[in-house]
Amino acid sequence: MSYKVLSRKWRPKKFDQVLGQDHITKVLQNAIKINRVSHSYLFSGPRGVGKTTIARILASELNSTEDIKSSLDILELDGASNRGIDEIRDLKDSVQYVPTSEKYKIFIIDEAHMLTKEAFNALLKTLEEPPSHVIFILATTEYQKIPSTISSRCQKYDFKRLSQLDILSHLNFIANQEQVKFDNSALDTIAIQADGSLRDALSLLDKIITLSDGIISKELVENVLGVVNNQIYLDILKSINERNLGKSIRTVEFVLESGISPNNFIDGFVHFARNCIYYLSVSKKSIDMNPKLLAFLDENKKYILKILVTIMNESIDTLNSKKILNHIELENMMYKFFDLDKLTIDDDNTKEEHKPIDLVNKDGTAKNDSKSQPKEALEQNLSQRHKKIDIKSIFLKILKDIENENIRLFLAMEKLEVSEADNSILVFNFKKLGKLEEKIVKDNIDYIKDLIQVNIKGVISIKFLEPEIVDKSENDQYDARTNIVSKKNHEPEKSEFEEHPLVDIAINDFNGKILK
Repeated sequence: MSYKVLSRKWRPKKFDQVLGQDHITKVLQNAIKINRVSHSYLFSGPRGVGKTTIARILASELNSTEDIKSSLDILELDGASNRGIDEIRDLKDSVQYVPTSEKYKIFIIDEAHMLTKEAFNALLKTLEEPPSHVIFILATTEYQKIPSTISSRCQKYDFKRLSQLDILSHLNFIANQEQVKFDNSALDTIAIQADGSLRDALSLLDKIITLSDGIISKELVENVLGVVNNQIYLDILKSINERNLGKSIRTVEFVLESGISPNNFIDGFVHFARNCIYYLSVSKKSIDMNPKLLAFLDENKKYILKILVTIMNESIDTLNSKKILNHIELENMMYKFFDLDKLTIDDDNTKEEHKPIDLVNKDGTAKNDSKSQPKEALEQNLSQRHKKIDIKSIFLKILKDIENENIRLFLAMEKLEVSEADNSILVFNFKKLGKLEEKIVKDNIDYIKDLIQVNIKGVISIKFLEPEIVDKSENDQYDARTNIVSKKNHEPEKSEFEEHPLVDIAINDFNGKILK
């Protein structure tokens, strides 16, 4: 007898053998028991979760047969290769004939979403009012492609992804039945990579058994499946937290040189970030988290959650941008995890070249100068202390946050000019703001200061630069609206007669002149 792959060898034959779909198997069992079987069913859900398997079990239970392949009254069609209107017309013709030896004539259409629009239209009437001896079972992984006119005529069942624990327990059972030695952590990794599909899990296990030398280890699974060890992701997370771009890029290059694809790397990074976020915010229990990772998360929990969310968002966006990624796109994603204005430059390859001559021995080794080390540390400290804040980028960033929460404050702050008097003192210039806008900014100054301090991770103070006010009492010639010097002093003084309102109207409105 030829070899059968595990997914076929261990395919369930009865409802009680089906894993993780109890909400469907119980309904179907009760329907058969009380004779309330529908004339058409629509099974939808992810790949490898049991749609076709349950369709076959339902057909065999209804017709009381063990082997549906030998049955003439159970027909299984592949929607991908029998998708045209001609195939559906042949199916409609065969519907008219009664079963040869069994109770029902059952049609299982797998991948039903592949049928053409014309084929669906030809099937409509038959699907709505089939003969009493006919049952249709449609299975699809893409329910949204099934026309509503078809789905509304069927009894619909949604299949769910299998949980990681269900897949793990089933892999454990099959590995024991196949008399294969394994590490529990190895099966954990397979269950994670299966992503809710039992068929995928069994296919991976089949492949790894073939490559193993009697025992399935975690290292073998990671090498075969291209899985990145969590320690690598932890090193990258630490370098992001330390703002060390060079270290993270070198780690990524090391991973890619080992043969792991960018897609696998990013997919693993998403799962790693998700597990860390889950540990920090939901539960202190998570799968495959080593003590070093847990210690790092607990030590940096105040700041690391924001980094993890950024990693998750950027990684998912990168995965969705293209089906196949290259190393440049992966490196570009890494740049997005860093504030490029606050990087720590750490070039291990050039440290030896830039050593002062008096600190290097004749043989090329560095002298142990204890006096120079504190001085270097002090200079580095001072340079870090006096590092300039990028006012423009920070101000634009907080403006975006304010726009979502307080539109009045946002409109006022758009006109605000911000400059830097010192590393820890910001100056707000109100010269372009009106009185009301100035009041709005000053009333919210504590809120603005908190936003800026969160972004620069430091303490700052804010000073106001008021608009210059000219004292009219000191200059009679000041005009508030035009800032033009009046010529009043150069004109002769007007008499009481000329200042009369009627005379003024006659002169200004009607171009009148005083003759005498």
